[in-house]
Amino acid sequence: MADDTSARADDRPAPHPALAGRAWLGGRGRAPSHLNRVVDAVRRSSVPAPIIYGLVWLTFVAIEVAAKAADGTVGDLRLIHVVLPTFAMVAFPAFHFFTDQAAQALETARPLLRLSDDEIKAFRRDLTVLPADQTMVAAAASLAGLVLLTLIQPPDSFEVLGTMTSPLVSAVELTWQVLLWSGVGPVAFLIARQMTIVANLTTHHTRIDLFALGPIYAHSRLTAAHAIFTALVVVVASLALARLASTVQWGLFAGPALLLAGAAFVVPLWGAHRLIVARKAQHEALIGRAIERLVHDLETSADRAELAAMEAPKTALEALVLARDQVRSVSAWPWRPETLRGVVSALLLPLFIWAATRMLETVILPQA
Repeated sequence: MADDTSARADDRPAPHPALAGRAWLGGRGRAPSHLNRVVDAVRRSSVPAPIIYGLVWLTFVAIEVAAKAADGTVGDLRLIHVVLPTFAMVAFPAFHFFTDQAAQALETARPLLRLSDDEIKAFRRDLTVLPADQTMVAAAASLAGLVLLTLIQPPDSFEVLGTMTSPLVSAVELTWQVLLWSGVGPVAFLIARQMTIVANLTTHHTRIDLFALGPIYAHSRLTAAHAIFTALVVVVASLALARLASTVQWGLFAGPALLLAGAAFVVPLWGAHRLIVARKAQHEALIGRAIERLVHDLETSADRAELAAMEAPKTALEALVLARDQVRSVSAWPWRPETLRGVVSALLLPLFIWAATRMLETVILPQA
C-alpha cells in the first residue's frame, strides 16, 4: 500500500509555484518577434523550407559576387565572400530548426512530464516564440558588439580579408554585417531562453524512470544542437578569417563562444542528472535493504541446518543482486553516448583548426 501511495505522489503534477520561473520569459499577449513572423510564413508556404532558405542564400551570394565583379576584384574571391552573405541570413533557418527541435523534444518528453495539457501548451509557446521587444533589445546589443569589434579590429583587416574593396562592395558587405549581427543577438537569446526552459522542465517537472529514459534524451538532442551550431559558427568564421583568426580580438570572441557552447549542452540537463542520481540511490537503498533481509534469512536457515528453506531466499537474493547491477549500469547522464561524442568533437574542432593554423604560420611557411 505504501508503494502505491508513493507512486501516485510521484505522478502528481508539480506544484504550480514552480512555474513562476517562466515570468521573465514573456507570457501570452506579447507580440511575437520578426523571426517568428518570417519563419511562420515559411512554414505556411507550399514551397519546402530548405528550398526557400537555399534560394535566399544563393541570392545573397550572387549579390556579393556581382558586386565584386563590378569593381574588378571577382578574381580574388575568398571564403569570407561566401561566409558573409551566408551568416547574414542564417539566423532564420537556425531559428526555424531550433524551434522545431524544441517543440519535438517537448512532445517526446511528454510521457515523463508532470504537467497538464494547458501547461504543456504554455511551455511550447515559451520554447518557440520570442517576444518582439526582448528580441529587438537582443539585436541592438549584438549590433553594439559589431561596433566594438570594428573599433578594435587590426588596422589591416580589410586588406587581409579582401573585403570593402570599393564603395559598392563596402555597401553590400556592410549590409551583410548588419544583418549578421542583428541576428546574432536574437539567436543567442533564443538559445539562452530554451536552455532556461529545458533546465526548468528537467529539474521541476520530470518524473524519472530509470528504465525508460528515452524521452529525457530528447532534451539533450536540442541542447546538443545549440552547442554544435555555436561551435560550427566559430569553425567556419575562423576558416574565413584566415590569419586574423589567431588574433587576440578573435580569441576574445571565439573563446567565450566555445565555453558557452559547452555550457549550452550541459547546464540545462544538470537538473535531470541530479534526479537520475537520486533515483538510482533510492533504488539501490531499497534493494540493499531487501538483500539485507534475505541474507539474515539465509543465515538463520544455515544456523538451523534448514537447507531446503534456503533455496527460496537464495534465488531471491540472486535476482536482487542482478537488479542492483542493472540499476548501477544505468548512466546518470541524460544523454546518449553518441550525442556526447558529437558535441565534444564539435567543440574540439576549432581548437584543432587553431593549432593547425599556428603550426602552418610558425613552422611550415617560414621554412618554405
